[in-house]
Amino acid sequence: MDITKSDFNRLSDGEKAATTLNEGKQISRRSIKNYYLNLYSLGDFMVEIKYNTVRNQIEKVEIIEDPAVIDQYIDAELNRKKTP
Repeated sequence: MDITKSDFNRLSDGEKAATTLNEGKQISRRSIKNYYLNLYSLGDFMVEIKYNTVRNQIEKVEIIEDPAVIDQYIDAELNRKKTP
């Protein structure tokens, strides 16, 4: 199922998370303090899921269009590959 950005934005937070996890392809991940941030490709756009490890719950699901945020994932992948 291909979903558009506007269709995705009309979904509830729970539906956004389920759609991303079920239909998206995980591209990268990174950690910041008590959070795991996962970047997914969904259709022709990217979605970030922010997971709180202390509360054991997803806190945010949003479309990512800012190249600076995507660069943070690239940097995390490069750093992960440098670590033996």
